[in-house]
Amino acid sequence: MRYITLITFALLGLSNASKSALFEQYHTQRQTAGFRNFTEINQQPVIGVISQSLETEMKGDSRFQGYGSYVMQAYVDWVEAAGARVVPLIRGEDPEVTKRKLKGLNGVLMPGGDGDYHDYGRLVLDIVKEMNDNGTYLPIWGTCAGQHELLSYVSSAGWDVLDVYDMDSASLTIEFPYGDPSNFAMFAGMGPDAWLLTEYNVTYNSHHWSLDPYKFQIDRGLMAFFKPTSISRMPDGRKFVASMETTGLNAYYPFYGTQFHPEKAANIFNPTQAVNHQWESVLLNGYFADFFVQECRKNPQRYGNYSETQKDIIQNHKLIVSTEWFDNVYVFEGSSAYRLMVSVGLAMAAFAMLI
Repeated sequence: MRYITLITFALLGLSNASKSALFEQYHTQRQTAGFRNFTEINQQPVIGVISQSLETEMKGDSRFQGYGSYVMQAYVDWVEAAGARVVPLIRGEDPEVTKRKLKGLNGVLMPGGDGDYHDYGRLVLDIVKEMNDNGTYLPIWGTCAGQHELLSYVSSAGWDVLDVYDMDSASLTIEFPYGDPSNFAMFAGMGPDAWLLTEYNVTYNSHHWSLDPYKFQIDRGLMAFFKPTSISRMPDGRKFVASMETTGLNAYYPFYGTQFHPEKAANIFNPTQAVNHQWESVLLNGYFADFFVQECRKNPQRYGNYSETQKDIIQNHKLIVSTEWFDNVYVFEGSSAYRLMVSVGLAMAAFAMLI
């Protein structure tokens, strides 16, 4: 966990007396936050990151030939910086392989991107929900498209619950209209520093879809499973859900989501993306990795011994360095079904050219 109260002191320009008072307040809040009762069951967490289908830009790059899905390196680096290792959950792999992995993993990350993993993500969610129902504490974190998938899985309207919120690239503030952030599991550990997110543009957004907060008042599926914990605004003032966590009778599921990308600040340096790289931004965004991995440390499962885990970690797969928006990515061969589909598609295209 990164202790960043000094950032608050520096940015607010407080007197020594005020700093002392704020520190006492911060200390009290941390003692009452979820971290106080945290029991570290697992000191070597392993997290599964879901792969998604190739982006359009990848299909025209010969380096991606023969591969069917990918994971951005930024997500891997993000959780590894918080003390976890990564095993890929590969779209198209045998469901029994995925189930075997999940029985050893300590958490799941559903990433952002423009690729597809809708059906595979639902399979993963169903397995993880069942494991939690049976007493295994197994967290899920969804970022951007990952949050969209989680919303669509539980919404009464399915994917149609989402609306178009086109935002190419921007770092924004968030707002807490639903109460003090210390009352939400995903923000409680930040203490007063959570309020810095309302003052400084440190949450990076790039999305086509998002969720109108009003949907939580009219969609029975949504309101029964998730609650919004913060919002952001489009340039035209429209509100969208910036973060969420489970609620009510489903609060025992440790599932969280953000529309923004906390993995970008420390890992993405493409000048075409408006990522805030200030030290404060890096630390504040890093908090969310710390929180998620700390949640994963509550899970008792063991993926295997060191040698067994090393065989499955994501570094066994090819890394392609890119200057495209997705940056560096790990790639995975398509399943036999996927390869057959591609072969049939190519054959049909060749036949069409002959007639």
